[in-house]
Amino acid sequence: MLPMSSDQVDTTAWLAKTTAHFPPEGIALIRNACALAEISLDTLKTSTGASALIQAIELASRLLRIEVDYESVAAALAYSAAQEGGLGIDDITERLGKRVAKLVSGVLQMDAINIFNNQISNQQQINTMREMLLTMVDDIRVVLIKLAERCCIMQAMEFRGVKEQHHVAE
Repeated sequence: MLPMSSDQVDTTAWLAKTTAHFPPEGIALIRNACALAEISLDTLKTSTGASALIQAIELASRLLRIEVDYESVAAALAYSAAQEGGLGIDDITERLGKRVAKLVSGVLQMDAINIFNNQISNQQQINTMREMLLTMVDDIRVVLIKLAERCCIMQAMEFRGVKEQHHVAE
């Protein structure tokens, strides 16, 4: 359970609870990513109506549960800040390094799957596009972050109306 109310999260408590097993450089990287997420997402809401910062923390927490490395956790936080808060890849590179920025860039490229789903009506073309995008991924952590994000979205949909659930499922 995350230390938060419905509209806020105690990132200091979350960091202390979840990052102790990482080396000092990993803790520092996740702390910096968390600070970027706080700055970029503090007052924003996602398309599902949830706090963007809480969703970013939930995404990172989901990845922590499957014991990913600290760069992946930092990338998940930075990805949320880039996707919802408009944080640029150059800013991510400057603050979190090239490796994290490359992961974030890869996850953002995977967002193209959703764009193609909305623009292409032929299921075979959609499947071909998915396969092509997945083969372009050179780091499996990109796929893990994207899958964790989809799980968070599906979990958030539990409390939405049936119509909206069906729309997202399609």
